[in-house]
Amino acid sequence: MKKLICAIITIGVIFSYAMTAFAGDIPESLLGSDKALVFFGEAVSYNADKSITVMPTQKVKGDVEIGKELSYNEVITLGKFSIKKGETYLFGYYDENNPLTAFHTTSIDARTLKILDKSGGGQEERMQTYLNDGAFERAEVERLSKINAQIPAAATTSAPQNISNNQIYVVCSVVICAAVFIVLYYILIFRKRKCR
Repeated sequence: MKKLICAIITIGVIFSYAMTAFAGDIPESLLGSDKALVFFGEAVSYNADKSITVMPTQKVKGDVEIGKELSYNEVITLGKFSIKKGETYLFGYYDENNPLTAFHTTSIDARTLKILDKSGGGQEERMQTYLNDGAFERAEVERLSKINAQIPAAATTSAPQNISNNQIYVVCSVVICAAVFIVLYYILIFRKRKCR
């Protein structure tokens, strides 16, 4: 019985790691997600509770509408700087489960900018490298080509499906856990019958 409990706990830990996003991958998450937003914008308002309203001024990647104010419940800064109203920053937004991320840069030219106020975590350096090397531009071209390829396909399908990778992982994890529990249950019953 102790082995069964240990096996169940081990399987649970393995599946929890499979669904966990680790800290320190903000540049890669922004680069790899087709739903991520990366843009330069002016801080219109910034509140003590870390909520912010920004006005996008230049798109780098994602569905960003220039000149339309965007409000976020939380913003974090990568680097040792404070957000000031009226200043322009590089912003990255992954999804509703993560805060808006702000970078302090020397300019709004993605090919030549430098990210200032580095905290030493390495994320700022990687973000700067991706921007300077044109990785975000290439990711945006790829994202747009996927959208353009889906337009004719969307006309022939009857209902669009909006399933995120996270939902797929959750469903797969639940199915696999259920299968493992069923197998372990039958093994336990088989052993009890064999012992009688």
